[in-house]
Amino acid sequence: MRKIMIYFVLFLIVFIVGCSSNETNFKIAYEGKGGFGYDVETKAFCLSELISSREELESLSNRYSSRYFDESSESYNSEIGILIRSYDDVFFDDRSLIICEILSGNGFNYKIKLDVNEDKLIINLKKTRKKGVFTDEFFSYLFIIEVEKKDFSNINRVERIIY
Repeated sequence: MRKIMIYFVLFLIVFIVGCSSNETNFKIAYEGKGGFGYDVETKAFCLSELISSREELESLSNRYSSRYFDESSESYNSEIGILIRSYDDVFFDDRSLIICEILSGNGFNYKIKLDVNEDKLIINLKKTRKKGVFTDEFFSYLFIIEVEKKDFSNINRVERIIY
């Protein structure tokens, strides 16, 4: 009987450890209405990007015509523009940003879970309907997520899943 109990406990330990998740800790720096811009070349405005340097952030801002780094633009002094420019080289020494923009409506909330699978970052967005009555309009909904760089060093692809 004692051997059976020992085997059972060992089985439970292996099962629990084997089922542990690859979820990653993160901080949401911005979530809400707003956009990162529009990529004229690809005709896209929804994006999912992992940014590892200030240069990459400026390049993405230029590619999406957000003009967050252009003092003469209306976007420069917006809440998002000020936040984007606050990420300096010191921030990127040991951290990265994930920028994710989707289409949304007033009637939804989102929960985020980040998973790393080999060289792929998966942004899981769980969409739930809010209680109440809302207008049926869509807009850009932006997430700016701060993560530890060491957790994403081998990422080559970013995928977004909304469920």
